Amino acid sequence: MLITMNSNRFNKSSPGRLVRTGLPDVPLAFVPDPLPPNWSWPNELWPLLADAKSALARLDGIGTYLSDPEMLLRSLQQREAHTSSRLEGTVARPEQVLLLELEPSDSASESESANAAREVLNQTTTSKLHGTRRSRAGVERSRTVKPR
Repeated sequence: MLITMNSNRFNKSSPGRLVRTGLPDVPLAFVPDPLPPNWSWPNELWPLLADAKSALARLDGIGTYLSDPEMLLRSLQQREAHTSSRLEGTVARPEQVLLLELEPSDSASESESANAAREVLNQTTTSKLHGTRRSRAGVERSRTVKPR
């Protein structure tokens, strides 16, 4: 199921421009304007960055004690897949995705809600595969890097 961009949602005040791609399936692409050349990190964001870094460190620490880190990662991957799909205009309820995962089926038409659930499930699967490759690469690096 191909979702096309609605070019009517962009106007002169949009922070970028639409360009023709020359591709039949994807005729337009949005190219954002570059950031201002003298942009600097606002001081009021530093505490938020520190809080985020601290939360990630806690999560990383907790992850080392989990017997199966997939328990934690699975819910995060599913949430990310739902959010990404919603941004692309595909909406599926979590229970639809779970049912499809438990009992995969071929949908009969493009308008079926199973297609939306399948798209979210595909996003989740992609996220899992990407995360698994990154995890394995990290394990390999940690085995080969010697402490200083």
